[in-house]
Amino acid sequence: IMSFVLSVILNSYEKKLKPVKQELAASQDILSEVEKINKETSYIINSLNQKNGFITQLEFTPWPEILTDIKNYIPGEVWLTEIYSKSEDTRLIMQGKSFSQDAVYKYVHLLAFSDYFYESKLSFMQSEEKEGRSIFKFNVTCHLIEEEKKKNED
Repeated sequence: IMSFVLSVILNSYEKKLKPVKQELAASQDILSEVEKINKETSYIINSLNQKNGFITQLEFTPWPEILTDIKNYIPGEVWLTEIYSKSEDTRLIMQGKSFSQDAVYKYVHLLAFSDYFYESKLSFMQSEEKEGRSIFKFNVTCHLIEEEKKKNED
């Protein structure tokens, strides 16, 4: 009899616990969804911070003049494939190609005459053969003078 009574009590508790177990299972789904939303929110906030940094950089850096300077100093044998700057950095990186290694060195030297750059240097150069002709891939790194002036004022 005692066994029967205990099994009835146990069965009633199991019936009472069933909705609680279901709620807990649903809570796990909710918790994982909240965690997913938190990760997405964090990603969006980081993206906005990076964009705000870029917008701030645009406010203080005269990009049209800088790009015009880059164009004015570039030799005919050199072409740029990418120009970029990170918002937390004062460097401008220019990637490009040339059929002439001397033209790349000339470009780095000419950038030193710009009012917007200092410490122009060739940070990478690699030669590759395409269709029987040497092509030089390169990276030129320059520091932006406007950013440096801002730092000195602080």
